[in-house]
Amino acid sequence: MRFLGMLLVVVAVMIPAVMTALSQEAPPGVSTNNDDEKKAEEPKKLENPAMSLKEAENWVKSIDIIVAESMPPQFFLEMKVTMPTPGWKLKVDEVGKPDADGRIKVKVTGTRPEGMVAQVLTDETFNVPVGSIEAGSYMIEVWYRGGENEEYARKSVHMLSVASK
Repeated sequence: MRFLGMLLVVVAVMIPAVMTALSQEAPPGVSTNNDDEKKAEEPKKLENPAMSLKEAENWVKSIDIIVAESMPPQFFLEMKVTMPTPGWKLKVDEVGKPDADGRIKVKVTGTRPEGMVAQVLTDETFNVPVGSIEAGSYMIEVWYRGGENEEYARKSVHMLSVASK
């Protein structure tokens, strides 16, 4: 009974404090459900670039896995990408070894066609020699640059699972 009495005292002391807090103006984006407030403000977008979210575009349209008949097996990834005009030459500059997290970085350079060409979306194919890798899951990061003097930018990320026999 003594506990119940103490609980009632605590509640009686807390109610005026809670009512006072509710009657004060709430921070932006928080609704207080007051009758005079018809709708809550919309939350503000984050302005901190370190906390932004960018949806990845899928530059690589399709990937086929090619297994060379060798021991140990050698893997190649045949990648198909869409280019803005016909005649682009795609060259694989570097294929990294899997890092501790299973990422394999592939660097590709595109060379524009010479002269005038029709602007027609065209599929181009290139082969990535992955080599021999152990069974496991890998993340293939494709980094692309549109010329020798440009910086690489990550264009797509793909998952690759290699199972043992």
